Amino acid sequence: MTRRGEAYMERVFGAEDMERFTKVMDIYWPDLRKLIVNYCYGLYQSERSVLADIDTSRISLASLVTMDVPKQLSWHIRGFMNLGGTREELIKTLDIAKTIVDIVGVNLQNPIPDIDETIKSLKLV
Repeated sequence: MTRRGEAYMERVFGAEDMERFTKVMDIYWPDLRKLIVNYCYGLYQSERSVLADIDTSRISLASLVTMDVPKQLSWHIRGFMNLGGTREELIKTLDIAKTIVDIVGVNLQNPIPDIDETIKSLKLV
């Protein structure tokens, strides 16, 4: 699961960011690293028997919008593009998530990151 999770995370975040991110996790929260790499990514995110990578990424994006966590959302916006998503698909996905937020009455405290700025400039750490 560790190798599978790391390989998938590298596809999503890129090799350079993945290396920086795992070094920080190893120093400050190795137990959380194991949870994230093995279970979140090794078991769930990288599973392809039901959904394609891009569809799993869409679900992650929608979840992160509703959780109101702009930093993590930024990482996954860029990850969506790394997995082959298009800017138009990304906009549609975020629009659907924002509509859901509005319908259920979630009061977001943070703005959704700017798509273009996020795609070209974001580093994980």
